[in-house]
Amino acid sequence: MTRQEVERFMKRIQSYYDWFSWDSFKLSEWHSKLKKYDSEDANLKLEQHLQGELKDRVPMLHYITKYLLTPEEKAVDRNDYLVDCRLCQKTIPLSQYNNHYDKCLLIKTLIPILQKNGETVDYDSLNEYDYQTLDKVYDKYVPIKKEINFTGVIINDKS
Repeated sequence: MTRQEVERFMKRIQSYYDWFSWDSFKLSEWHSKLKKYDSEDANLKLEQHLQGELKDRVPMLHYITKYLLTPEEKAVDRNDYLVDCRLCQKTIPLSQYNNHYDKCLLIKTLIPILQKNGETVDYDSLNEYDYQTLDKVYDKYVPIKKEINFTGVIINDKS
């Protein structure tokens, strides 16, 4: 959802619940939680709330986002299993696990290296880059070692 869609969504809630108030901070917080979802889905969830047993209560943000799927999650084959990454604990489809795990491992490796070199980074900021870009950053900061076979002959000198 865009910020404008979230603002319109909050105005819809306020039209049903006069005591529901919000300011720019609350709008920013709601937008940070709703931005990955479709506006239609959130509005449908509001409609369900308005027809449900708790319709006298203002819908809480966690109720709105509960069971909503991002466009990426909707695109996943429903026969695919969802698994949690052992490194970042994000839930992803099993069919995407190997690619996700490789990237996640690279990010977890890069964070202390970049921080040691004075960079201010976190997992989410690095996750925005694709694997190839992260791999180039890794190559920049980590000296590449010569691969030597069992006879002592250099077989791959990338230095």
